[in-house]
Amino acid sequence: MLIESGKGNGALAGVDSDNRLLTASFNIPFPHLIAKDYQKTFVVRGTSSTITTAQDYSVLYLGNNTEDKVFVVNRGILQAIVTGPTFPSTGEFFKLEMDTDYNAGGTVVTPINLSSGSSVTSGAVAYESSFTLTGSPAVADVLYPQANGVMMDFQMDGGLILLPGKSMSIAYTSGAGTAGFAKASVYFSVVGLDGYSG
Repeated sequence: MLIESGKGNGALAGVDSDNRLLTASFNIPFPHLIAKDYQKTFVVRGTSSTITTAQDYSVLYLGNNTEDKVFVVNRGILQAIVTGPTFPSTGEFFKLEMDTDYNAGGTVVTPINLSSGSSVTSGAVAYESSFTLTGSPAVADVLYPQANGVMMDFQMDGGLILLPGKSMSIAYTSGAGTAGFAKASVYFSVVGLDGYSG
């Protein structure tokens, strides 16, 4: 017996002597699948305004401005270079805020498609530096830098989801800083609301 693909390409399925269908499989990371098949994997980067005193500084706002897509956050990279404080310190930390609402200010930043040369856009709206939010965002996590200038890499493995019309932001709180800045990068994929079709 021969089992053909049905696509007219001549592909056949193998059967062993015990009449078992021969198959093979392999695993690839989710972001690679979305990037390869749909060119919908992005990174967006934001930087705070110059840190001059002990206060909160807005770093990056990322909003899902689509009606039928989901943003799947895979990874984030945070870094603070600040003069003045001692690290680690309870006064120096990043905040990951969920369900934020953009109010005003900041500078528009455009997510970069990680499929080189692709013209596919993300449907995101993003701001960096000196923007303000409305309401009271839910603080999902607080991350303390272990040393000045160290890069913090938080892996979400797709566990952070931005539904249509929803958003997240990253802020930096400086307890004793007198100079410097904070930076955040967020890596995300865009998929269909009801599946992984991109």
